[in-house]
Amino acid sequence: MTENRNKVVQKDINQSKSNLNLPANAEEQQRLDEWFDSLNTNESTKPFVNEADKEMLKQHIFDNVLTRINEREQENSSTNVRKISWPWLRIAASVALISVIGWAAYKYVAKPDVKAIEYVAVTATNGKVMQVILPDSTSIWLQAGTTLKYPKRFSDTSREVYLEDGLAYFEVTHNESKPFIVHTPQIDTRVLGTSFVVKTYKQLEDVQVELLTGRVRVSHDKNVIGELTPNKRLTYHKASAKAEIEEFNTAASAGFVNGDIVMQRAGFDELFTTLHNVYGVNVKYDTAQFKACKFNLRFNTRLKVEEVLEIVNGIHTIKYEIKGNEVTVSTKGCNKE
Repeated sequence: MTENRNKVVQKDINQSKSNLNLPANAEEQQRLDEWFDSLNTNESTKPFVNEADKEMLKQHIFDNVLTRINEREQENSSTNVRKISWPWLRIAASVALISVIGWAAYKYVAKPDVKAIEYVAVTATNGKVMQVILPDSTSIWLQAGTTLKYPKRFSDTSREVYLEDGLAYFEVTHNESKPFIVHTPQIDTRVLGTSFVVKTYKQLEDVQVELLTGRVRVSHDKNVIGELTPNKRLTYHKASAKAEIEEFNTAASAGFVNGDIVMQRAGFDELFTTLHNVYGVNVKYDTAQFKACKFNLRFNTRLKVEEVLEIVNGIHTIKYEIKGNEVTVSTKGCNKE
C-alpha cells in the first residue's frame, strides 16, 4: 500500500513540476527543513528514535503537502501560472502535519514502557575466590579481584552476563532455547551448556577463552572469530584485533577454584596481576625488562608471596625486595623456556 502511494505521489510531482516549483529554491527548501526540525526541540518528548525515522516522517508530511496543493490547483479554473509562496507552503504543511500526527504519535511516542533490567555487580575481594550461582543454576567462580555483572532475572530469549575484569570459570546449565553469553569489553562468548574459563584483565594485552567441555563460539563486534572444542584456547590480541586458537590443557586453568594457580606460556604482567589479586601486594617492575619472558608456573595460594617469587626465581633469575605490601622486582634478562 505504501509503495503504491509513493509511486502516485512521485508521478504527481513530475506532472506538476513546471508550475508548482516546490520548493522554489534552496532557501525555501532550507526554511522547510528548519521548520520541520523545530518540531523536535523538546528533549523530554522527542518523537524520533533517530535521523532515519525523522526523515521518514518528514517525507510523509511532505507527500501530504503535495497532495493538498495538487487538490487546490485542480480547483482553480485560472490558467495563470502561480508560484506557491512560503506562507502557503507553511499552512499546507501544518494541515498535513495534523493528518499524520496520530500516526507519528502511535509509531514514535505511544510505545509500551520497557522495564529497565536490574543488574547485580559483584567483585571477589583480594585473596578470595567467590562463587556466584545464577537464577538458572549456572555456577561461576571468580578469581580474586574479578568483577562480574549479571541480571537479577534473565530474559525469555537469552542469558547474558558481563565479565568486566578478571578471571572466571563457568559451569553453564544447558538450555537450548536460551543461549548463555559472556560479554567482555572486547569479545563475546556464546554457549548453550558447557564449562569454560574466560580471562580478561584490563592491564593485560590479551583476552583468553579456554574450553573444558562442550562447545563455544567467540565473536568480536558481532563477527565470529573462532569456535572452540574441548582443550582449545582462543587468544584475542587487543592491539591487532586478531585471534588465534591452540591446543591447551584447559582443565588446569580452572584449578584456581581450589587455590591452585596454573600459568601456561604466561608472561610477568599476568603473574604480577595475579600476585596483586591473591596476596594484595603492589608489584613495581620495569615492563620492558620482562616483556619477552614466558614461562609455565604452578603454585598454591597457601604459599607466601616470597615463596612464590622463589619459585619464579628458579625459572627466570630475578631480584626482589618486599616492604610491607610493596614488592619491587627486577631482572637482567629472561631464560629460555
